[in-house]
Order: sequence, then structure tokens, then C-alpha cells
Amino acid sequence: VIHLAGRRSTREDGPFSLSIFTDANLKILEDLFQSATHNNVGSYVFASSIAVYSPRNQCPYRDQDIPHPVNNYGLSKLLAEQCLDLWARNTPIAITNLRLAAIFGYGERNSAVLMKFVGEALEKRPLILTGNTAYNIDQVYIRDVTDAFLASLEGTNPGGTFNIGAGQGYTVAQIAESINEVFGNTDNVVVRDPKTGKVSQNFMDIERAKSILGWSPKWGLDRGLKDFLAAIRNNETDNS
Repeated sequence: VIHLAGRRSTREDGPFSLSIFTDANLKILEDLFQSATHNNVGSYVFASSIAVYSPRNQCPYRDQDIPHPVNNYGLSKLLAEQCLDLWARNTPIAITNLRLAAIFGYGERNSAVLMKFVGEALEKRPLILTGNTAYNIDQVYIRDVTDAFLASLEGTNPGGTFNIGAGQGYTVAQIAESINEVFGNTDNVVVRDPKTGKVSQNFMDIERAKSILGWSPKWGLDRGLKDFLAAIRNNETDNS
């Protein structure tokens, strides 16, 4: 079983709103795991999130450290990991939790920073950056994420928790410039109210995924963006 279902966070979520994640991120998990148990499933791979970490964790975030969720969504993902660990103790099911970084690719929601920039670059609009452009994001391309799930289904996988990301943070400025270069929107970045100074880091250590799953990211930011653009063009051709 590969478990991708869940409710994601939104800007409208309140700071104490855990209950809004209960049905989608915990109740469905319980139902699906019970079904997997009854049907003798051997491997259960859960899509967790980098949101189980926060600035309280030392960067790069290590999957063996104690996580401190950044918000209620991250807390619901951590609770789901712990539920699976608890339930699996009485079953032969191998549990794998993949803590996914910020994913980009065709079909991702436009509220994410990178995806918002892509939409603006396609329309040849300026990409507007505000504040400290050195803030970084762990961005991983969808093809690398797919490969991580496939690696988790290999018979040699002992289960466990793994960080799946780029293994580095890309600054907001770097993301914007790379998007404009790939999407033909060059020299069209605007920085408003610029700020300098130290910013918190936000990326994961992926060494355990490399050593145990035999997985490592192969696409990177620029190569992933070029493939992303090709996917957009292919979809436009198919719908024309």
C-alpha cells in the first residue's frame, strides 16, 4: 500500500486547529491500515512531510532526531507516523514513512512559492520577492519522489523513516532566477522591501535514504524545471 491521501495545510488554518486534520490524516489511516492487515499486505508506505520539523530542529533535519512539528498539519503527520509504528508492532507489515520536502511538478497546487512563480513566468509577469531573499526551501522534483516510493517497495527495504528531499536548500532568489531562465522570463525579478541578515535553514539530511533505500535525487532544480516545462507543453498539445 502506498498511502498518499490526506488534508494539507492552508493559509486559513488556525494555530490551534488540529481537528480539521483528524478525519483525512488519521481516521482514513486507521481504516486503511486495518484493511491492509486483513488482506495480508506486506508493505505500507506512508507519505509524511518535512512539516514534522521546525526551526527547533537543527538543520539539516535528520530523520533520526526528535521532530518538532512546524504546525498542526505537521503534527498530524507525526501522529500518523507514530500510529503506524504502534499498530505495526503486532503485525508483519513493514512500515516506511517518507518525509517529503516541498514537491514541484505538473499538477501541484499554485499556492506553493515555486508553483506561483512558474505561473507568473509563463505569463511573462515579474516575479516579486519580498524581504530576505536568502530564505531557502528544500525543493524536490516529482520524478525523484516517485522513485523514492518505488525504492520503498523493494524487497530489501527493512522499513523505517526516511527524509526525501533535495539534500540542500534553494534560496527564494535562486528559485526565481532559475524559473525565469528556464521559462524565458529573464531579467524579470523584482525585490521589494529587501532585508538582509541571518535566516533559518529549512532542508533535510537524506543520507539514510541513500544508504538504505539506495535512493538519491537525480533531477535537481534546473533539470526538474526543464522537464516541468516539457510536461506543460505536452499537456497543452494534448488539449489543443
